[in-house]
Amino acid sequence: MNIWVKFTLLGLLAALSINSCTKDKELEKPLVGVSPSGLSVNSPVGEYVSFYITVDTDIQLRQFRITSQIDNPGEPLIVELDTGLNSLTSFELSFSFLVLEAAANSSIIVNFAATDNNGNVGSRAMRIYVGPLPPDPTQPELLTETSGHKMYSGNSQNADAYNLEAGVAMFSFSSDSTDLDLKDMPLNDTTDLISRSWVSPSGGQFVKFSAFDYANATDSSLLNAYQSGVELSKVDNLVDGDIILTRLVNSSSFQYAAIQVVLINDPDSTDLDFYLFNFKK
Repeated sequence: MNIWVKFTLLGLLAALSINSCTKDKELEKPLVGVSPSGLSVNSPVGEYVSFYITVDTDIQLRQFRITSQIDNPGEPLIVELDTGLNSLTSFELSFSFLVLEAAANSSIIVNFAATDNNGNVGSRAMRIYVGPLPPDPTQPELLTETSGHKMYSGNSQNADAYNLEAGVAMFSFSSDSTDLDLKDMPLNDTTDLISRSWVSPSGGQFVKFSAFDYANATDSSLLNAYQSGVELSKVDNLVDGDIILTRLVNSSSFQYAAIQVVLINDPDSTDLDFYLFNFKK
């Protein structure tokens, strides 16, 4: 039998209760009470679910059994506690049930059953709804991409900087520098050419890494690639298709990003000079 759910007995309080007097009416079967009340509880993987059980009967008990099974056809029994309780007529039990990975995204039916010496059975069932497996911190996690971001030339009348955390373009002259992860750095004040150069007013650093596997980027591949490159405070000579890795210093949600330059638009008018890019974080 595969033991997929562990258990611990926290306490067993039993009292011998042999009554020599004849009762007017005996219980037809043992009464089983389970706390928490209700028919179901929720639990994440790796947590204990604690139950407090009471059993009362007018006839001495023969057996108390706890069984549980994943609520899917064909799944095997995953834990069984079978306790002989000869001569007892009542007891209290605290029981802790550890939900393991085998039950993720499923439910477990736990049944508590008491049998008296006449063969009468009283039972109570509870269902545990189990959450998904938690992410494995040792496994690489694919990065999430957002696309269609646009930042204009510093010589234009449009937003010439970008906040990667918020995913919004900003005007460098009216924004706090700590919010500006990217900014176009013009060649001079009069040129009609887009500079193809970025800086980070917030203090971030860049690594130009066009061989980086952007399509399959993970958190670990991005970190490894960034750390293997040369950090720059300014990145120059940008062209369509370039991959720029950056380390952010003021982000609360992520620290590294991989930027894919999709298009550098450089017509005659400076107001239409812009960078179109996607990024993963």
